Amino acid sequence: MSDPETLEDYNRLFTANTGFHGFGLETEIDMPCPFCAAPHWLRTRVVATERAMKRGATCKECGRSARFVFDIDQPTAKQFHLVQTGGPDIPAYLPPIERVSP
Repeated sequence: MSDPETLEDYNRLFTANTGFHGFGLETEIDMPCPFCAAPHWLRTRVVATERAMKRGATCKECGRSARFVFDIDQPTAKQFHLVQTGGPDIPAYLPPIERVSP
């Protein structure tokens, strides 16, 4: 799979490739690649989402890697952002993403 050619194509694929599976504590989230929107970039149980997002993943389609960085301001306030940890540059239509070491 190559990168989508437009932001509209990317958004359409990203939405189509996002899913939830299961029931109760076994529910899993299936996230597409944040760079090319290919399916199954990160699949994890919802209750383990933060740990999986911190660990990150590599896309089997485009070869880009990423993880999420969490900032905790208060006991109940968390923010997170995506950082790229490997692979080629992102498509020009996506917002800039910080590159960091894995």
